[in-house]
Amino acid sequence: MKNVTDSFISLGYWPSAESFGFNTDILATNLINLSVVLGVLIFFGKGVLSDLLDNRKQRILKTIQNSEELRGGAIEQLE
Repeated sequence: MKNVTDSFISLGYWPSAESFGFNTDILATNLINLSVVLGVLIFFGKGVLSDLLDNRKQRILKTIQNSEELRGGAIEQLE
């Protein structure tokens, strides 16, 4: 019982943080790291992502146009 009491008493004697140190709070450091990585990706990757999406859009539109042409040809053959 003395050990339990001593452990609670020793909590009151911890010195406050007065100097620079490492942040060992895993949640806070992960949030900071994640925000930095996302910021860098958005800043540098916006152009690349925009180009990829534009190319994808053009391929989809071309595929739709080809499908409509094939559909029209198939309807003509059926008539």
